[in-house]
Amino acid sequence: MHLLFINHSKGSGIYGIEQWMLRMGRELVRQGHCASIACRAESGLFEAAPEFGIEPHALPIRSAMELAAALRLRKLLVSGHINAVIGKTYKGVRVAAMARIGLGIPLFCRRGNPLDVRNTLRHRLTLGLTGARIIAPSQAVKNSFCEAPWLNPERVHVLRHGIDPAEYGDVAPQAVSGCEALILFAGRLAPVKGVDVLLSAWAEVIRERPNARLVILGSKEAVDYEGMAKALGIQDTVAWAGYKKDIRPWLAAADLLVMPSRTEGAGLAALEAMAMGRAVVASRAGGIPEYVRDNDCGLLVEPENPGALARALLRLIANPDERARMGQAGRRRAFSEFSLAASARTLISWIQPART
Repeated sequence: MHLLFINHSKGSGIYGIEQWMLRMGRELVRQGHCASIACRAESGLFEAAPEFGIEPHALPIRSAMELAAALRLRKLLVSGHINAVIGKTYKGVRVAAMARIGLGIPLFCRRGNPLDVRNTLRHRLTLGLTGARIIAPSQAVKNSFCEAPWLNPERVHVLRHGIDPAEYGDVAPQAVSGCEALILFAGRLAPVKGVDVLLSAWAEVIRERPNARLVILGSKEAVDYEGMAKALGIQDTVAWAGYKKDIRPWLAAADLLVMPSRTEGAGLAALEAMAMGRAVVASRAGGIPEYVRDNDCGLLVEPENPGALARALLRLIANPDERARMGQAGRRRAFSEFSLAASARTLISWIQPART
């Protein structure tokens, strides 16, 4: 089988769905298949793809109905003997739908957030008329799509994030200054990720645990979170380390991961933390509870509740034995229930029925 991923996201950052495409592509190659990705030539995906055994193709898409892009993509579908296409954005899926006319190539749309479906003409056109099947990383995301009365629920599939245990063995920790406890956040610095909630909670944590430290990994966006940290008087206890393609060394150095998202399809960073044997403190939002079991792999709190988040962080900072127990429980769960190899086999099994 030869699968083509389409992702025309801008920027050099590689986050949830981009990470999923790269890792899934590499696993497909390991299993004897082929994987390619069509993306912007200046994107981080284009640069990273060869490291994962994925062939990159430059494909800028300026509009959802761009005929020139559809024709270039059609040429790639034919010459590359593509068996299935998986797109990220609705724009890319609509262009792919035009490109595959008459070719009988299955089309999938990989979406990662419960808020990704709305009753708009654009969404109804993409999801109702292109014939695309939706791949969701959790039952929570699937449920949100199935609430749309115009969308056939049989076209929505759950394929959870997976990990390769071999990649989470002996990882050298990132060098960091000594502190009582190191808390890690990894993700886009966007409002949906709840960084403002985290900073408000951290101000409470520091009052009781002044020697704890918070490290934030992620590219800066429009919101001035550093300014918020200064206004709260916590700037000396927060380190802004920027975007990191590989967060495993940081997880190895951290005592736990915090994920204060307002909504989240799944949370790949949480799964990686579990695989590294780190406890997780996260919001009970979207698909997170399907990955992180409360009071087992970590602690879940209601979203947008800085007080509850602070109490959960303080509890695990004060109890290293409980933290370690949760970390080991998460590691066992990640290795036993979230196999990337099994996810790849499931994906392949969907393609042949979709062609008939």
